[in-house]
Amino acid sequence: VYATVTAYERSGLLEKGDVEETKRVYYETNKGLLCITAVVTVLHSLFEVMAYTNEIEFWRGKDHYVGVSTKSVILELVGQIIIFLYLKNSDASLLILIFSFIGVVVNLYKISKVFDFFSFGKQKGRNEANQDEMTKTKEYDNIALFWVGVICGPIFVLYTLYMILTNEINDIYSFVISILAGLVYTFGFVQMMPQLFINYKMKSVANMPWKVFLYKFLNTIVDDLFSFVVKMPTLHRISCFRDDLIFVAYLYQRKIYPVDDMRMDALRWEDADKTKID
Repeated sequence: VYATVTAYERSGLLEKGDVEETKRVYYETNKGLLCITAVVTVLHSLFEVMAYTNEIEFWRGKDHYVGVSTKSVILELVGQIIIFLYLKNSDASLLILIFSFIGVVVNLYKISKVFDFFSFGKQKGRNEANQDEMTKTKEYDNIALFWVGVICGPIFVLYTLYMILTNEINDIYSFVISILAGLVYTFGFVQMMPQLFINYKMKSVANMPWKVFLYKFLNTIVDDLFSFVVKMPTLHRISCFRDDLIFVAYLYQRKIYPVDDMRMDALRWEDADKTKID
């Protein structure tokens, strides 16, 4: 193992920090657990790739945002960028950094699709019924974001003041990134509140990318083990367990708001329009 990772370092495929991390995992971890970790790492990578692939496919095929919180998409992008900068600043493992960067790219693509939905501030709708549902979605999205700000705003301010008063500031950039990352990790579930609220008000989860959530949910289970072996900041480690709660909430909504195949929801309007035209 030592010779192999050293060869990778000399060839430039691994940086010195990654080599040391590989050696640490190999020598400090029980061999049985190490084998499990290898399997977990492969599963983590597989589920991550499948989730991102299906997410891109889902957004590529959308031509409306009925039932989808655009505010959650924007908050998710901001949070993902902050987390990537924090991980990079904290010397996280290369694997963690790669997937974090891919997450930023995917969220940028989603944002580009969100802005494609708009034309001078107005949603591009195919029919009047569709437009009404889009208006409701935007209204619920704004309400949810308002209450998120009212409830969490003071908490964010108090947390920032606490960090400033209890920590010595040596590097302003690192300190600011750490505070922002702490907010994202601790209150990261807040960015999904608008989507949960929209699902609740519309009594529907028909417009959710459930394949994506399935892979992400499987990945959170893998992450729980992954977080104990691979080098990562403590806040990132804790966030793996926080994500479990978020996906459980989505699964609960899917149970109480089952998709009705007879319902003319947003996903079927386009097909219905095409049928009428034919």
